[in-house]
Amino acid sequence: MECMRKHCTGEVVDKGLCGPHLEAERERKRQVQLRYMARVQADPEKRAKANAKRNEWRKKTAARRAAELRERYANDPEFRERVQEQSRRYREQHPERIKEQAQARNEIRREQYATDAEYREKMKANALVWASENRERKSETDRKWREANPEKVRANNRSPRTKERRKQNYAELKMEVLLAYGDGSCAWHRKNFGTEFRPDDIFELELHHINGDGAAHRRQLTGETNHRNYAHQFYRALKDRGWPRDTPLITLCGSCHKKATLALQRGATPLETLLN
Repeated sequence: MECMRKHCTGEVVDKGLCGPHLEAERERKRQVQLRYMARVQADPEKRAKANAKRNEWRKKTAARRAAELRERYANDPEFRERVQEQSRRYREQHPERIKEQAQARNEIRREQYATDAEYREKMKANALVWASENRERKSETDRKWREANPEKVRANNRSPRTKERRKQNYAELKMEVLLAYGDGSCAWHRKNFGTEFRPDDIFELELHHINGDGAAHRRQLTGETNHRNYAHQFYRALKDRGWPRDTPLITLCGSCHKKATLALQRGATPLETLLN
């Protein structure tokens, strides 16, 4: 087959051209590219457009390549094992480099977390999902961190943000307890007076042990009753056990709770404290 150029009888090498004409065509294209690059470099606007176009092409190519590798990693066991083995060897050979890379990634994430509200909310949601699915691992990780950073733990416990968050968590937990063992009304009013008393603020209600064995019940669930966080731990224990009914509990308003407790102390039976 002869070259497609006129008056040329050379044998075709590639793209319908003989060797000399093919080299000449490549050189012509290279010169065109060089002239174009010179014009681009001389014009800042064209240079910016060319750089943006090149970067966009690189991003698309990288994204396509990453998607192909992820699909192959998911579907090809042999490829997956090879990648895992290479990753393991790399981590063993370059521990300092791995540490530096992790620190750089964490710094970027911290900066993005501080400045990007959408990213911050997304990370919080992901953390909650992970913690709910890995409770034991989360507890163990938190315990080790607290043991390794006692000063940070003390400083964090004294911060206003932590105190406010604890108050909010306690309020939410107490709300769940009151609704689990009552309907938002005072059982004493309902039993003794035949009227329903629903306070405007549900937190005016309190949890009452009908049998008067509150201290023993709290000690059974939490181990002790005299430390300052016993109420929170008691409520948490009730929730973790699925709101048990083995010990009868009801909700009373503050004044009725005092009356019921005083009646028990004076020798009234649990049934009498509600019906008389």
